[in-house]
Amino acid sequence: MYHMAIVKDILLNVMGGVKKIRIQQIYYIEGQNRMLHYHTDEGTFSVRGTMKSVVAELAKYPFAKCNHWYIVNLMHVTEIKKNIVVVGGHELEISRRNHASFIHALAEYIEGPDKEY
Repeated sequence: MYHMAIVKDILLNVMGGVKKIRIQQIYYIEGQNRMLHYHTDEGTFSVRGTMKSVVAELAKYPFAKCNHWYIVNLMHVTEIKKNIVVVGGHELEISRRNHASFIHALAEYIEGPDKEY
C-alpha cells in the first residue's frame, strides 16, 4: 500500500534567516538542550525549540518517537534491527519505553489505510 506524497512545507528559523523544507525531506529530528536538529536530504538544520512542540506540529504526519531524543519520519525507515531503526542511512536506537509504540506506528503507516501525507 502506498501513501500520497506530502506537499506540506515548514519554515525553520535558522541562523541568518528562514529555511523552507518539505515534510518528506526530513529523515529525523534530534532534540538536544532546547535545540532541534532537522536531519534532511539537504543536510542538518538547527533551530531553537522543544521536542514537545515539534511532536505537536508534526502529529498529523507519519512521524514517531523512537527514543527521548529522536522523532523519525516513517517514510524513510528502511530497516529495523532489534532495538535499532535505520532511517536515511543512520542507525538510531529504539528505547524499550518507545519500542512497542514505534513498531505499532510503523506498521500502521505501512499497512494502514491510505492517508493524505
